[in-house]
Amino acid sequence: GPSGAAAARLSGAGGALELAQWSLVPLPALFEEAFHAHLHARCSRCNAASSQMALCLVCGALVCVGAKYCHTRHGGGCATHAAACGAHVGLFLLLHTSDVLVRSGARVSFWGSPYLDVYGEQDIGLERGRPLHLNVGRYNELRDLWLSQGFDHDPTVLEFMQVQSHY
Repeated sequence: GPSGAAAARLSGAGGALELAQWSLVPLPALFEEAFHAHLHARCSRCNAASSQMALCLVCGALVCVGAKYCHTRHGGGCATHAAACGAHVGLFLLLHTSDVLVRSGARVSFWGSPYLDVYGEQDIGLERGRPLHLNVGRYNELRDLWLSQGFDHDPTVLEFMQVQSHY
């Protein structure tokens, strides 16, 4: 199943319960690779090609960001996908900015980027043009925040939290 899905099974003679580790989808080492891999891809919901796409970090689906094609009663493409994929909670890598959109119910926020330049800085909006490398520690922090359902308590997320149906 998808990497975010939990799996439990009985194993061995002792009948010990083994839980598969919950994780986010694997990301390429360079942001450029993620960007180019999805450059001409189409939305998994509406099949539209858009210059603003988001990669669901829970299941790997690609959805429109802010496009009218994907707008439903839940909101934009990310909201609609999060309703089906994550019980209205979603994490999306915005491929046009490198930022992570956090969707929790009707609220959205921006977490920052798991990709950093050689100086350890984010380049939200991709303005500096330096190569961005996946920072595994930051990506693990995001995973842990997701697993603990801590978005409503994280100062970084709360600072930018707003009610928004556009995404």
